Amino acid sequence: MVLSALPDIEITCTDSSECFDDNKSYLHDRLSAEQNPKVRKIIKKDIDFLDHVQMEMATARQFLFIARLKNTKDKQTFEAANRIEKTISEQGFEVQRMKKADIKRFLALYFEASMNGEQMPDTDGEQFYEVDDEETED
Repeated sequence: MVLSALPDIEITCTDSSECFDDNKSYLHDRLSAEQNPKVRKIIKKDIDFLDHVQMEMATARQFLFIARLKNTKDKQTFEAANRIEKTISEQGFEVQRMKKADIKRFLALYFEASMNGEQMPDTDGEQFYEVDDEETED
């Protein structure tokens, strides 16, 4: 019903956590190279722990309704967002608008960049840009 009521809406489904494959691959490589039996035992426990956590997270999914509002003014965007939120909630869904930190975390997971999306800079590359406060004249 939501899709028929809001034909321009998109639905995105993502895992609510990042993939464990890189960490498990590292541990398997480490396990094959390790000679100390006590350290090997600890590495095996780490692998088992990651398998357990990954199994629990396998069903943790996020479903997001996405509305693209192009060429609209702030007031129009706000009114459209309210209308969309109301329409979705009337269909029995729990609706929550994403805050900035939520959007950054979603994008980090989506692009497999980081589990800590809220720590990502607001502007890509901002940390590499240095402003020289002193102007030098030639």
